[in-house]
Amino acid sequence: MQWILTCDNGKEIDMTHYIGKQMDGEITRQDVLDRIEFYKSTNKLQEYKVDGKLYGHYTEDGKLTNKYIK
Repeated sequence: MQWILTCDNGKEIDMTHYIGKQMDGEITRQDVLDRIEFYKSTNKLQEYKVDGKLYGHYTEDGKLTNKYIK
């Protein structure tokens, strides 16, 4: 089985290694959660703002989208 983390910018990160280490007792659940938060925080979409108002986000390929506006 493969464990994939999909970040806001669409990047997919294979977490199988970390989950396996947790299952073997080599690292804790908190270690895995910390790694997930690290990847999420470093793989955000770049925001496009005009006069402080959010209009959209840039995708990895540089296109502008409003798909991820929450």
